[in-house]
Amino acid sequence: MKSIILVAGMGTRLKPLTNEVPKCLTEVNGKPILINMLENLEKVGVEETILVIGHLGEKIMNQIGNSFGKMKISYVRNDIYDKTSTSYSLWLALKNLAIENYLLVLEGDVFFEQKLLKDFLNYGALNSTIVQKYNPDLDGSFVDIRQGKVIDWIHKSRREQGFKIEDKFKTVNIHRFNKDFLENFLKPNLQKSINQTNGTDPIEYVMQDIVKEKKAEIYSFEANDLKWFEIDDLNELKIAEDIFKGNPSLEEIESFHGGFWRYNFLDFHYLVNLHFPTKEIYEKISKKLPELIECYPSTQRIIAELFSKWKDKPYFNKENLIITNGSSEAIKIFNQIMNKVTVPIPTFNEYVELPEEKLNLFLLDKENKFKINIDELIQEIKNSNSDFVIINNPNNPTGNITPREDIIKLLETRVNVIIDEAFIDFSIEDSVEDLIEKYENLIIIKTVTKTTGLAGLRLGYVLTKNKEIKEKFKKLLPIWNVNSIAEYFIEIFPQYKKEYWESIEKTKQERQELFNKLQNISFLEPYETGSNFIFCKTKTSSRKIAEFLYKNHNIILRNRLNQKILKSDNYIRIAIRTKEDNKKLIFALNELQNKTLV
Repeated sequence: MKSIILVAGMGTRLKPLTNEVPKCLTEVNGKPILINMLENLEKVGVEETILVIGHLGEKIMNQIGNSFGKMKISYVRNDIYDKTSTSYSLWLALKNLAIENYLLVLEGDVFFEQKLLKDFLNYGALNSTIVQKYNPDLDGSFVDIRQGKVIDWIHKSRREQGFKIEDKFKTVNIHRFNKDFLENFLKPNLQKSINQTNGTDPIEYVMQDIVKEKKAEIYSFEANDLKWFEIDDLNELKIAEDIFKGNPSLEEIESFHGGFWRYNFLDFHYLVNLHFPTKEIYEKISKKLPELIECYPSTQRIIAELFSKWKDKPYFNKENLIITNGSSEAIKIFNQIMNKVTVPIPTFNEYVELPEEKLNLFLLDKENKFKINIDELIQEIKNSNSDFVIINNPNNPTGNITPREDIIKLLETRVNVIIDEAFIDFSIEDSVEDLIEKYENLIIIKTVTKTTGLAGLRLGYVLTKNKEIKEKFKKLLPIWNVNSIAEYFIEIFPQYKKEYWESIEKTKQERQELFNKLQNISFLEPYETGSNFIFCKTKTSSRKIAEFLYKNHNIILRNRLNQKILKSDNYIRIAIRTKEDNKKLIFALNELQNKTLV
């Protein structure tokens, strides 16, 4: 098997990097593009590669030589590389080349993983090209595909007005052609193009003529999740480096607190509803996005009025609601309002970030699975002279639920009670929001982006009738704390309540299925939960479990407890994901179960 790599171009869009170095020797995380290509070709059994050189070609020859591992390297010169395009370079390589079976043709600006090439070669169709479904990071030439066959091949310069790119496929610029196609279709059409244009047309023009005239069939191989990137400019070089730099260490990942779309792992750490929003909601937001980005959001008064339509309850009104940038913003503001607060731990990390003189930690009994004894908590509040108490309900990270009657008992003491109901929709227990009618010392905090699956939008609320607290709180809010996209979501959400609650029920079903399977893992003791996660006690180091899952299966989860005086390496928290993802986790845990670590 032979291959041709086109590396004659000047790479002007990569200047100043290409002033002294050929484009194909541009480094991605320390490895030149061409070296990566040759390594992958040699490993899949390519016996000879022909490099079509031009700009700074001597540097390529000096670095590569006449062989690469077991693979022979030969060269074809394009002496008029500055006046011609890729079709001319390919014609130069093909005109005297003897083809025995089939040939790989690659453009020399694609960085890709070996598995992409290996899977492509195992693909059944002989005349084929690698493609990727459109996404906003991709630009350049695209193809139109019907039933796995290329029916149009569109160079960027030939896109007509109104060209719909979203349903097209980007060409990866790695192709495989058999002898019949090369001799009877590609070479004659390349010759025709060169005669007409002196070699200035790109390959895509020639390929378009071939597929549109239906002279030969070319099949598509979709890259899907296999890694590759075409590099034409400095921005694309940065994207390629991000794609191929590999995942950071587990310690680094845990320090990022988000931005996980950049990395290739399954996230069982952060907590979202993966069955909502609906496709229709995404389409609405997408269509509205240019307008939303251009406009300032509304004031708090208008946003609170929009939000009040989420629930048909008299207490859920604009006077009692304060809309926040997630619950984190609310927590930070309350930290400024409170004099002394009692916080049962373990709890959500942000609740223990107060100065020590303001914070009274109430350590929950691990032998009782960290459940709150309400009488002991009330006594602790009195002993510490706390003016506030904070309860996660359900608790994060344990998933425990504090019963309604216990919350009422706490409210009767007249201490200000903050109930964080971030996960209450997943619980068997109802919200206590209705109690604000009777108790002005009740404050509800809720983030809605976890339950609605929109953690990136940052949206939450505070609900209370306490005028003094509302006034202090609003004074500390920025004028625009909720962005326009989140405001638009607030406006359209009431149309999708039915779909929302269906997504909650689906998550709860998957939670139960995962819980049942976790009970069969010998080194885990899962706790009953009222949330979209499962808290487990471990019979071995939770850190070792986390490191195994990350290193061997690209899975991350919350491990260890590390809150002030409460530190333990014997607990993990597992987010509920889709049924398919949950199966991958159980497979990984079963593999670990069979190893000496456990």
